[in-house]
Amino acid sequence: MSEWRADFTNDLNHDYDLIIEISYLDEDIGIVRKTKFGPELELFSHKNIVIPINWLLKLIEEANFNISSTN
Repeated sequence: MSEWRADFTNDLNHDYDLIIEISYLDEDIGIVRKTKFGPELELFSHKNIVIPINWLLKLIEEANFNISSTN
């Protein structure tokens, strides 16, 4: 099982918009959400976290397709 995880879910604080919660070793690392500027990645303050680029690129492609297509 991968140490990295991305869960598509609804944001209860923003009218149930679709977001992606990113975690590493069961610790919240950040979220991807749609804003007026398009999909944005918000990383929470963490030190010494290295995100695998291939995993991140795949996540970005999924986010761009899924989040951008929602109203």
